[in-house]
Amino acid sequence: MKRTALRHALSFASAPTLTRPERSSDRLLVWGWHKGDETGGAALIGACVAEGWNVLETACNVADKETTAADIADAVKQCPVFGGTLFIADQDLAQSVCRAVLDLCRSGSIAGAVGLVTLDAFADEALQPLADALAEFEVLATIWAARRNNADVRRKTLAHHTALQARNRETHFVALPDDALTLAQHLADPRDPVGREMRWLLDPVHSRSP
Repeated sequence: MKRTALRHALSFASAPTLTRPERSSDRLLVWGWHKGDETGGAALIGACVAEGWNVLETACNVADKETTAADIADAVKQCPVFGGTLFIADQDLAQSVCRAVLDLCRSGSIAGAVGLVTLDAFADEALQPLADALAEFEVLATIWAARRNNADVRRKTLAHHTALQARNRETHFVALPDDALTLAQHLADPRDPVGREMRWLLDPVHSRSP
């Protein structure tokens, strides 16, 4: 496992870190978190690196979501070009990560397949326009997870997933138990419903798109 510190930015609590497996890999996982969402992060990084992923970790402050988004996009641009890039974000960073993905897709700054995994993203009222803008990109595959205890967020999430299906986009909806697990904890476990879906998302062998 090889770790490289990238350029620091004001919206980051510390310098972004790129962790690479011993063998070269063409896949990059981008994990944005802020204080309170980091539980399970070490297990997630360890599992993904062992599975052949490069992992870019950004510890973010969420006061200015647009600046945070720009800094996440800049950190991704500092990484080598990969054949597949997967972004994951818990509820509080979903808007910033979606903005970063949108910027990178519009600018053509990332090559190959692109994936996005979020949890309770639609709890943020500002998320819907961003999600609609991201839907324009056929290259983007998504997993929209929502906890069962928030019926309104679950309904909005499922409605967006259904709309993406109608447009023949690669999209998956996962309803999660009403537990206190962070997204990182769910994703670290390959047996977890959303952890399993994440591992299939950018894998053409398992992809269920036509």
